[in-house]
Amino acid sequence: MLSKLKAEPKSEAALTLPDSLMAGSVHDAGLIIRNIISSEMNGNTIEITLLPGAKGALATGEVKNVSLKGNLFANLTWKDGRIVSGNLFTKTSGSFVDTTVIWYQGKKFNARLMNGSISLMNVLPTTV
Repeated sequence: MLSKLKAEPKSEAALTLPDSLMAGSVHDAGLIIRNIISSEMNGNTIEITLLPGAKGALATGEVKNVSLKGNLFANLTWKDGRIVSGNLFTKTSGSFVDTTVIWYQGKKFNARLMNGSISLMNVLPTTV
């Protein structure tokens, strides 16, 4: 389902990981981010997968303002392969996808953005 929101100032994406991973190219950074968070459109729903490859050097880190499908963005912090905090949001005027399916640790969670954002900690159970 599509919703609309007023424009907010844009800010740049940021990725915080161990220095050994940050020495690569922009292409490498894109591959790293896909191991942290990925998104696909499925009809009027966006499917988001969290931490599909967050092992080893990727087990702890943070991403901010990562662009996802459906005109959405994400902030995510994780430690030892588990989400510590995160949210999905839109920051541009126009339409965005507000119906989401979130995949985390092999489990599916349905969520809907209200007023253009949602805290992942309100979607994912604390026992996951």
